[in-house]
Amino acid sequence: MMHIFVILLAGGIGSRTKTDLPKQFIKINDKYLAEYSIIRFWNWFKNLNKEYSMFFPEKMIFVCHKDYLNLSKNLFSHYDLIFTAGGNTRHDSTKEGLKTIKKLAQQKEISLENLVIFIHDVARPIFLTKELNEVLNVVLNRNNQICLSLASPVVETIV
Repeated sequence: MMHIFVILLAGGIGSRTKTDLPKQFIKINDKYLAEYSIIRFWNWFKNLNKEYSMFFPEKMIFVCHKDYLNLSKNLFSHYDLIFTAGGNTRHDSTKEGLKTIKKLAQQKEISLENLVIFIHDVARPIFLTKELNEVLNVVLNRNNQICLSLASPVVETIV
């Protein structure tokens, strides 16, 4: 059995957007930007065992800037997330998410060799559950530790 965790990176402070709140907390069509990623992963978790019985969805870790931890909990607590403060950089925030997963795995006595960890930037919510399943198919066909990056070619840009 492989156990799936998701690290949702939301540590930005919005310095480039020049808004009152970081972009992950900006509403677009009645949902916060971060919520689109949360919902996509949450729905994928709910349906995962129907197609992939060898994978068990564990938890999603929402990693955000310490100044926005309470706001994150208030906005997204109904999604059964684990909230943790990130670090000064995306790398540091990823490490904080990994530390949280390690603690959870130890508490549940899950071997670290049986983990599949998705790391996702919530400010980029455009992805398909089909693509998440494709990642799982690669994991199934490998018998060693691997690292994958899901990317799409850019065909248009806005300046």
